[in-house]
Amino acid sequence: MAAIRRSEPDEKLKRRFSFAEILAFLLISGQIALYVFMWFRLLGDSSLKTMDFVSFYGTGRLIRAGEYEKIYDFESEAVVQHQEVGGDYDNPLIFNHPPHVTPLLALIASDDYVNAYVYWSQGERILRLDKFRKT
Repeated sequence: MAAIRRSEPDEKLKRRFSFAEILAFLLISGQIALYVFMWFRLLGDSSLKTMDFVSFYGTGRLIRAGEYEKIYDFESEAVVQHQEVGGDYDNPLIFNHPPHVTPLLALIASDDYVNAYVYWSQGERILRLDKFRKT
């Protein structure tokens, strides 16, 4: 009777990771975890509403309301921004970008400011990754 012989495992299956590979994996994983933690912490922070995105959001809200002529009007911007930020917000930011950006801002300016910020951030990330891919 023929003996059943066990074959040696393939060398590819026996591969061990080097210290540098394990360290790189742990550092990258830690960085991703830290980024996710900081991202969710920012979304709950009240300072999010005083970042420069508030001018984009205010312009998007004006466009969605059909008030195209008011996107460069300081008083209109201040009213929309104050409605969103509330409280003692005394430093509204004027929209100072070309008008061809406004259709994009109208798309992301949902009723929820935090969701609009998430949409804006993800759109920026996609554009940056696309630019990085082309180089």
